[in-house]
Amino acid sequence: MFQLIKKTLMLVVVAALAACDNSSIDNDEPVGSAGSSSSDSDFSLIKKPFDYQSLLVNYADNLILPTYQAFELALTQLDLDINAQCDALDAQSTAAEPDNNVRQALTEAVALWQQAELMWVGPVADNNNSLRNRIYSFATTAQADPCAIDIATVEHNQEAVALTTRANTVRGLDALEYLIYEPTLNTACSSAISQAASWNALSQIARQQQRCHLSQAVMQDLLASSRALNTAWSNDGANYRSLFINPNNAGPHLKALSDAIFYLEKEVKDTKLGTPLAQTALCVLDACPKAIEAPYAQNNGALITQNLKAFKAMFNGSAADGTNGIGFDDIIAYEGFAEINVALNAKIDAAITMAEQLNKPGLLVEQVNKQLNNKTQSQCKLESMNTANGESTPASYCALHGLIQAINLQMRTDFVTIVNVDLPVRAQSDND
Repeated sequence: MFQLIKKTLMLVVVAALAACDNSSIDNDEPVGSAGSSSSDSDFSLIKKPFDYQSLLVNYADNLILPTYQAFELALTQLDLDINAQCDALDAQSTAAEPDNNVRQALTEAVALWQQAELMWVGPVADNNNSLRNRIYSFATTAQADPCAIDIATVEHNQEAVALTTRANTVRGLDALEYLIYEPTLNTACSSAISQAASWNALSQIARQQQRCHLSQAVMQDLLASSRALNTAWSNDGANYRSLFINPNNAGPHLKALSDAIFYLEKEVKDTKLGTPLAQTALCVLDACPKAIEAPYAQNNGALITQNLKAFKAMFNGSAADGTNGIGFDDIIAYEGFAEINVALNAKIDAAITMAEQLNKPGLLVEQVNKQLNNKTQSQCKLESMNTANGESTPASYCALHGLIQAINLQMRTDFVTIVNVDLPVRAQSDND
């Protein structure tokens, strides 16, 4: 009887929260503030006999640290491939075809970082996500800028530049994407920018060589950032791990993990999909192609697939090898709501399946441009809403937006109520 009363009360709370929901989607918070969190939760409530320390150990040792370590290994391989490419370019006098080894190595490194994007806890989120933004600056106010990268390329050819003193506009994985994937080899700067004024007059091989040399500098900067992140967690470094798993810090660190996985709502649904598809207030047109992530590699389906898989792993506490450790789902089951785990995992799996179906280079660009030209923003909104409400629709980025919206609704109601955490500060103003 007590369990029935408990579940009934919980459903009343969830229903009340759901009543505040509507289908409009706004996002006025840049990614750069995603490390912030609310301090309103009553962490003194975490005194029940649930093993929170083992949960934190599982997240540290089986999810976060292995991802960071794998990312550093992937960067090491990418560095080797870029050095080999530069050596080959320096030895020839005619333009070369794109290096598939470099592109594949970059793809693998980016895939791992897209998983790490769901793990903004501790050192990576310190100082307003400073370390994260040096590694990947997408959707921040200082994200990679093509013209700034062109200027740095020219200056690096004249005298090696120290990227540690440069803004994030010329650093990180997104800067590498431009250097490796931009097809024309022409400058993105206007003719008024003197530093790049003579760039287009250079031979194609000279431009390839200079971009490759800056790629080497970007790689060294990335490796330094990755090593700093791993060192911060290691026993031989700042040993943040010991602080993270300390049972006295269980409340704040459970909240930090919860904040981290809301990346799926704010950064994936709103920033990666909502803004290009004109489903947030940041896009006032019928679509906004310039807001698309990875504008040169255009592998958006693959990036979002990695985000969704990482979200599923973080929700369930699952390691990369499939081992199922203690996670948020165990808290929910402990509280007597195992059916919530089943429903939420089903929604996640549906979103992953659709994202994989959309994993075709250039498809998001194609759909966004078509929406802009045909002025079909309202049709996209309807498709998203219908999909969020459980209707079967063909795979599209609008439909994927709706599938993720359905996940987010359950996160904002069932998840935060049962786990006993507040929404992240950056998500509290959202009126989904």
